[in-house]
Amino acid sequence: MDGVRTREREVFATSHMPWFHSNVTREATERCYLYFIPGPFFNKLCCRMLHQRADGTFLVRESTNFPGDYTLSMAYRGKVEHYRIYQTGGQITCDNEEFFTNLTQLVSHYKRDADGLCHRLVTPVICESYQILANNANLEDRTSAFMKAGLVIPSGDIRLGDIIGHGEFGDVLVGYYKDKKVAVKVSKRHGNGEDELEHFFLQQISCWWHYTNWLFFRGLSHRNLVALIGVVLDDVNIYMVTEYMANGNLVDLLRSRGRHQLEKMQLVQFAMYALCLHPFFCYAKVFITLYFTVLFRDICGGMCYLESRQIVHRDLAARNVLLDEEYVAKVSDFGLAKKAHSSSQDNTSGKFPIKWTAPEALRHSSVFQNFSSKSDMWSFGVLLWEIFSFGRVPYPRIGVDGRSPIQDVVRHIERGYRMEAPEGCPTDIVRIMNDAWALKPQDRPSFGQVIFK
Repeated sequence: MDGVRTREREVFATSHMPWFHSNVTREATERCYLYFIPGPFFNKLCCRMLHQRADGTFLVRESTNFPGDYTLSMAYRGKVEHYRIYQTGGQITCDNEEFFTNLTQLVSHYKRDADGLCHRLVTPVICESYQILANNANLEDRTSAFMKAGLVIPSGDIRLGDIIGHGEFGDVLVGYYKDKKVAVKVSKRHGNGEDELEHFFLQQISCWWHYTNWLFFRGLSHRNLVALIGVVLDDVNIYMVTEYMANGNLVDLLRSRGRHQLEKMQLVQFAMYALCLHPFFCYAKVFITLYFTVLFRDICGGMCYLESRQIVHRDLAARNVLLDEEYVAKVSDFGLAKKAHSSSQDNTSGKFPIKWTAPEALRHSSVFQNFSSKSDMWSFGVLLWEIFSFGRVPYPRIGVDGRSPIQDVVRHIERGYRMEAPEGCPTDIVRIMNDAWALKPQDRPSFGQVIFK
């Protein structure tokens, strides 16, 4: 299970690195080295890219022959050398001698020293999507976009407090804005050397671009969507300011409380309540545990709102349901969200929650058209399973025999395998799970249908 989680985190983190190419074959890589002509991309930082086929020119891609692994490809003496990067013992390596926590560490190491490779890593081949990002990442343009959206907050208006969490790009701190407690995501700075400063700056711009997806949600207003309050921009850092969710995420709550404090009957009650949002059910709150009824109702309400606006979340899971001080549940993490039927095939987000993703999206992960509200419904079924299993990792028996998790999940699902319902899960909830896990998207219910059944 740790390997799967490491893989998911790694894909997300590396998708923001200029040298990471998610869907490039070995043959295309070799053509890329022979014919690659970089576009305008921060001339001061990337002028070295003009030296084509120079020894040490490199990229990292997903492995073609070993799904789930990576390949480091590097130009050397007119040829291209390929090194398989694989996981072992929760770490990654390409020679079983040097081990690293993530690809960024591996690349940084081999940029300093060849250490067994044919050459030291020197110049990355910038992936096309990252070039597009950089070509449009003029500081004034980005600042102007945020200002037009009314999202820019003066740095003096934010007071930072203690660290309350850690993310892929930085720490999450408690903050105060206009005397209101907020959550502040602060970018990390990784080093002081010249290369590290370049890497840091590019990472800042990439992270910044990634979060402009939130601008789209400025037009969305719902009590069950985590609200973006604004951004703070300066020459060094980028701060994302969101509403403060005092009780963390749902999966942590389920795992920490467990069966001793979350009685099964309470789970049944709030799940059944969530399926009926008729006004008279408000009076039932005196008889039903308020926390659970509101929790499940809010998850459905948030997703129904997204569905009504034709927004596809693409990463619905218990870890992305946050709880505020009053345990109101709000759907979060819109880094992957897209307008339904969008023609864009940009896949820069890269994050790939394998065990929560619908099979049609697993088969064609680079094409947004395979994500829809019906694929969100599939994920919702997995979320239900998480709730009634008290936060267990889905498909606990899959991915333990050394196979690729994607291959395993798709293979089992297409053969008709579905997870067994957690012990004591009510029949109606089992039925909803099975409906959500219909192989054909058109056979799955909508969120509105689930609520008002």
